[in-house]
Amino acid sequence: MVDAMDEYTISSVLLEEVSSTNDWARANLIHFSSDVTLVRALCQSGGRGISGAWLSPPDVGIYSSYVTFLLPRIESRLITYIAITSIVQMLDELEISAGVKWPNDIMLQNKKMGGVLSEVVSYGEKNVVIIGIGLNINTLQSDLDKIDQPATSLYRETGSTYSVTEISSQLTHYIMENCAQVLRSGISPFYAFLQDRWLYLGEWIEVDTSTRSSFGKMVGVGLDGALQLQLASTKIVSIYSGKITIPQE
Repeated sequence: MVDAMDEYTISSVLLEEVSSTNDWARANLIHFSSDVTLVRALCQSGGRGISGAWLSPPDVGIYSSYVTFLLPRIESRLITYIAITSIVQMLDELEISAGVKWPNDIMLQNKKMGGVLSEVVSYGEKNVVIIGIGLNINTLQSDLDKIDQPATSLYRETGSTYSVTEISSQLTHYIMENCAQVLRSGISPFYAFLQDRWLYLGEWIEVDTSTRSSFGKMVGVGLDGALQLQLASTKIVSIYSGKITIPQE
């Protein structure tokens, strides 16, 4: 099998500081010509996720966006499958087992280590995918304490300091391989890979969306990226976006 790093072109941009790598990438699409462009910042002043802002202190984490013209027109929540799978594979290589909190959070010991924010934008006649990834690598507890939810880092969980550049390189390898994989086989392999990584399967959860709150048992995540929630009436509903909370006993 041809290595995706040889099969497709990749370029990179390293920024000292930026508000958001996704925003910067979207504003600079005219300059990108490679199949995949990695935009990495040493520091983000306005990092964001689905649930809001995310702390991004200097030189201790991965604050990156991958811009690609390769992928077919599929929805951003399915693009997230590719990114999450790549992160979990990279952590598996480090012998660190991560769970995934639907829809896009990477969790270690029930604390958030990072997340993904994927966007699909139109650029002329092209469909452009921007995959934003934020990961706490060497983030100290003093910075983690400033986050408004339980958070952690590789350093906090293992006591070891990691090379952010090497971690970024490993992650890029998996991103490239998985972009090539989706072109060959579609999204199904990523759906299958993640089935035993979703947290709270079989548990009673509350899911808050922009319009309502639903309570039920999480029975799975569908091929379309929707959370499958079994209500008290036993009816199963599909929820396409929202935030999971665990009811207090």
